[in-house]
Amino acid sequence: KTPDTFVRDIRSFEERPFILARRKYCFNCHTFSSKLGDEGKLAIQVRYMAEGNYDLRVYLGIYDIVSREGWKVRLPFSIQMSTFLSWSPDGEKLAFSANQQLVTLHPVVYETQFAGEPTSDIAIYDLSRNTAYLLSGASEPDLLEIYPRWTPSGDSLVFAAAPAGFHPARVKYDLFVVPFNGGKGGTPEPIPDASQNGRSNYYPRFSPDGNWFSFCRSGGGSLIKSSSDIYIMHSDLKGPAQLLECNVDFAADSWHSWSSNSKWLVFASKRDDGIYARLYFTYIDEEGHAHPAVRLPVKDPPLASYNIPEFVAHRPPIPERGLYEAIRVERPAVAVQGG
Repeated sequence: KTPDTFVRDIRSFEERPFILARRKYCFNCHTFSSKLGDEGKLAIQVRYMAEGNYDLRVYLGIYDIVSREGWKVRLPFSIQMSTFLSWSPDGEKLAFSANQQLVTLHPVVYETQFAGEPTSDIAIYDLSRNTAYLLSGASEPDLLEIYPRWTPSGDSLVFAAAPAGFHPARVKYDLFVVPFNGGKGGTPEPIPDASQNGRSNYYPRFSPDGNWFSFCRSGGGSLIKSSSDIYIMHSDLKGPAQLLECNVDFAADSWHSWSSNSKWLVFASKRDDGIYARLYFTYIDEEGHAHPAVRLPVKDPPLASYNIPEFVAHRPPIPERGLYEAIRVERPAVAVQGG
């Protein structure tokens, strides 16, 4: 697939391209280091899908929003896939799912995406030192470790883990927290009520004000499962987790992102027709309760899913052509050293 990515002003119908796939690329997992959107850095995972003799067809792209400079990254791993990205609070370190071998299977009813990862580890890219390394405690060979998220203090990371070797539909992730410890890692601890509950727990997120922790839970797997719902607990990770009132019980409620003021969530939901994801908004009050969800108005909705929304305060001042030129496949790559 070669999805295009757009920026939408939610106060109007104004929409403009963020980066276009040009029927050659899969520009997918992306994240901003600042919730303001007009400062900091952008990280984006790139896969070149067209013909051509290029030695680096899968890679990480970085773009500095202030200097308007970007670059391709060659990681010090045999597998270059780098998905589900998360910036540290200081914007200098990027956590991501590394060593991934993506497996895509035939979709089933009510699923437009059906994929899994037979291998996955948590890695850290330290931009200030130009090094990357697997994080001890989140890179065990017999586990799938995926979906990293920095805690608000930057002292630890939350990630999902499950035993390797199962069909994607049978994988059930638990959420763990592991100390960063200056890059040395440590012993992961399961998060109460987000692990060992007979369900699959994944997509961890923290509200920007540091008060709330949210995640998804489904019957199995992860990628927009029909049984997926969004849960919330206090950011101390002690539980209990509460089902947000914005969920529906007949369709997926999944990918989600917090607003910069920590009052709103935008999330992808398939409640309209059970097939295509649309973006919905819900207000989160001071007690952590969700108010009725409202769909983002769209003129002439296409037969396509809206996924991986990133909620930022301002429109990123990134020229589409400039971003594309900085990270296109023909550009030379910056070689990152092993940590």
